[in-house]
Amino acid sequence: MHFKDKHQLLELAVNQSSEPVVITDAQLEEPGPHIIYVNNAFTRLTGYTADEVIGATPRLLQGPATDREMLDRLKEALKAGQYFKAETWNYRKDGTPYRIQWSIAPVCTHDSGQCIDYFVSVQRDVTELYNARQELKSETKRLNAILEAAGDAIITADDQGLIRQFNPAAERMFGYSAEQAVGSPLSIIMPRTDAERHQDYVDKYERTGSAKVIGVGREVEAQRADGSRFPIDLNVNDTGLTNPRLFVGIMHDLTSRKQAEQERLHYYANFDSLTGLPNRRYTLTLIDEAIARAESSNLGVAVFALQLAQLDLVNLGFGEKVGDSLITQTTTSLRNRTGSEPCFIGSSERGRFIVVMEGVEKSAQQLSTIANELIEGIEFDLSGTDAPEIVVRARAGAAAFPADGSTAAALLGQAESALSLSLTKDGPAFHLASPQADARLRERLELEAALYKALERKEFFILYQPQFDMVSGKVIGSEALLRWQHPEKGVVSPADFIPMLEETGLIETVGEWLLNETMEQGLAWVDPDSGEPLHLAINLSARQFHSGRLLQQVQSALVNSGFPVHKLKLEITESLLLDNLTEVLETLNEFEQMGIELALDDFGTGYSSLSYLHSFPLHILKIDQSFVDGIGKSKRLEELLRGIVGLGYALGMNIVAEGIETAEQFDFLRDLGCPQGQGFGLAKPLTASQFSSFLTSSAFSR
Repeated sequence: MHFKDKHQLLELAVNQSSEPVVITDAQLEEPGPHIIYVNNAFTRLTGYTADEVIGATPRLLQGPATDREMLDRLKEALKAGQYFKAETWNYRKDGTPYRIQWSIAPVCTHDSGQCIDYFVSVQRDVTELYNARQELKSETKRLNAILEAAGDAIITADDQGLIRQFNPAAERMFGYSAEQAVGSPLSIIMPRTDAERHQDYVDKYERTGSAKVIGVGREVEAQRADGSRFPIDLNVNDTGLTNPRLFVGIMHDLTSRKQAEQERLHYYANFDSLTGLPNRRYTLTLIDEAIARAESSNLGVAVFALQLAQLDLVNLGFGEKVGDSLITQTTTSLRNRTGSEPCFIGSSERGRFIVVMEGVEKSAQQLSTIANELIEGIEFDLSGTDAPEIVVRARAGAAAFPADGSTAAALLGQAESALSLSLTKDGPAFHLASPQADARLRERLELEAALYKALERKEFFILYQPQFDMVSGKVIGSEALLRWQHPEKGVVSPADFIPMLEETGLIETVGEWLLNETMEQGLAWVDPDSGEPLHLAINLSARQFHSGRLLQQVQSALVNSGFPVHKLKLEITESLLLDNLTEVLETLNEFEQMGIELALDDFGTGYSSLSYLHSFPLHILKIDQSFVDGIGKSKRLEELLRGIVGLGYALGMNIVAEGIETAEQFDFLRDLGCPQGQGFGLAKPLTASQFSSFLTSSAFSR
């Protein structure tokens, strides 16, 4: 092939190349080599034509971002006749930069090879590759920053189980430096049993793709450099990278959360949610610990049991929110009064508190002083314009180690026995543990147990107290009174067993029995003038209203006995009207619609409020014995009686005076205009047979 043909073929090949080619002369003195040839790829890349660049120096392509230090190195290499390869920024004709990677080789056309005639540069546009690399660097930098700042440990490992990356959080969590961890097996952060299974999981995953642990968050146990173990939340994922295959694990230390959970469980199990005080069970544990300290130091421990009296009435009349407020205020008061003492406060049950003081011996005077200081100021007056007059006070009982017991249960039991005496009406607010208090509590428990069998054994019976017309002296009816004949104790005072019936809920069953018995009996006592039975007054309790069965029980007793409904009087206490007003009012309205008259018992005592008289369908006011007893003794009470009777007449209500015991009382009430009365001075409560005989002998008159 002729030289000319070879030259044309070479030029054709160079022009077909996709990479720019530039040939310059070998002039290295200023202004430098001149371009003598560029191929088509060069003109496409730069936007220059061959005519525009031939004769110019390569500086034509340089700009602000061109690496000057690289150009100096190039010049030195070319002077030495060396091959040079580099990367830099060049600029197109329109001024836009592009990243170029190029190599320059010196060319000698003489056979001797001792001179340099040309420089041939082969170039490659790497702008997109450069931008991708920069983006990857930025992303890597951002990810590294995340790894550095992450609060969770992030560890990458290869398919051989070797750690490849260990972030600062992992260093803090496991106690290894990144230098120590990288290259080490994952087993250094695992308990032995988990380490033995780990590689099996990885091998199986690579063989089958079954991801038993990959991509599944789970709680596992990890191991620190010091050998201690702790719980972590672990999530492992396959990065998708190969050569090597990499897995990334994110680990969150659960130690604080577990501790918080334990503390929360401890709190829920051992503390009262309303007051934040230790509950009864935990308080007993704390008392046992205090006893142990007292034994070692030869000191005493005093346990005080306190209760907010009448809290139940507050809950019924004002709602549990008000009751809860009183409990929390009491808690604050007790804390303020015991802050300087070596003691602690516990919660026994709703409205009951336990105060334990260490270093206190059993001295009646000292314990009484402490108890009075504790309950002093715990008094809440809930009186209002239309509200019942309720004053809630604290009562207390106390026991001391070692005199009253050597265990927490014994001490608290003794203190609560003493408290039970303090809760009796009109008694002192504080009692000290004593054999009498303990015996009283045992007696109460025995009595309560016997109550459950009393109805079955037919130990209950009914007395009927005659009620009289105050003008004619005629017997017009009776009040049914429940009594209990205990097989060993004899007749039990109603004041002792009626509250127990209500507390245990037995009043619902016993009350139903009483309704049926009295109405059947009432049919036997007929007024000869009217030919109708005498009226019957039956007492109802708040617990019977709560049962939801009272209305049906009354209706059933009326139907079964045939007793005339208009002769039935149902007596309620003022405390009942503190209960769920809507529920009580609905039931009372039902009774009124049936034709039953409703009597308010013991009016003038307790929580009397004139709002009752217009809010509830009441027909009868029963004046309490305490007012009647003041006749002839207190002008003030006599004036109050005049007011009550006048009020009853003004409201169109009947009046019944209770507890009439003397002729003076009878005459005063009769002259005052009180229409009806009852009391021991007129007739004592009688059995059914005695009542029948009384009617016959008295010819229905006083």
